[in-house]
Amino acid sequence: MKRLERVLGITVAAAALMLAGPAAHAKKDKKAGPKVGQTERVIIDDSQCWPEVGALFDQESNTVSVESAKDLSNVVLLFADGTTQRYEGLHGHDAVFAGSGENTGKALTGVWIKSGCNHSGDGPGYGQFVENATNITELPVISIGDVPGIIEPRLSEIVEVLFEVSLSEMVPLGGEPVTVSYVSRDGTATAGMDYIPVEGVLVFEPGQITATISVIVFDDYRIEAFEELFYIDLSSPQNALLANPTGTGTILDDDRDDF
Repeated sequence: MKRLERVLGITVAAAALMLAGPAAHAKKDKKAGPKVGQTERVIIDDSQCWPEVGALFDQESNTVSVESAKDLSNVVLLFADGTTQRYEGLHGHDAVFAGSGENTGKALTGVWIKSGCNHSGDGPGYGQFVENATNITELPVISIGDVPGIIEPRLSEIVEVLFEVSLSEMVPLGGEPVTVSYVSRDGTATAGMDYIPVEGVLVFEPGQITATISVIVFDDYRIEAFEELFYIDLSSPQNALLANPTGTGTILDDDRDDF
């Protein structure tokens, strides 16, 4: 009788282990917890082809470090202004992503990670969605526009160029002002020869939704065979997020007409 009880005990224990199966094992997370600024890891049963994924957002550089237990396939970035950008044909288990082209420098509010054979039950269906909780706010979004086609002034003349900086919504009346730092940067144009460099802090008062940055452009007495570019970079926003942080000024040469 005692022997039978021992056999039954072993059988019951084995049955319980079989019922738990890989799902019980999948619940064990070897990591102590997410790093500072990192979204909590998502642990999903491997039997459903859902690998463990993680995302670490960097607020300063507007980048996200993505990792997965399986090879990455597609990654889609979600920006603060609601636009998305997709990266396809990926390889490896980890990579760093940021907006490129017209999305360069935009603030990130989330990322879809497609790896293994996972798929999303909502959203655009690009995989497992990881939210950047620190950027999910009611703050307005700052953008700066380009100034194309600036005709280079003749001789000793000067031209004032205005870069428009806008908010996605008006600063609430009675609310805190929105501020953002700005500085000019050379491209093919040279500060002191083609334009006067600028630097400062732009302030949006309550009730305001646009502001301008003034740059003086003047004649450099040279004949150029190409357009000259300079940039205005925005940084360090207060009470707002940055969507498009760089404006481009394009100076068109007119010196050929003087000869």
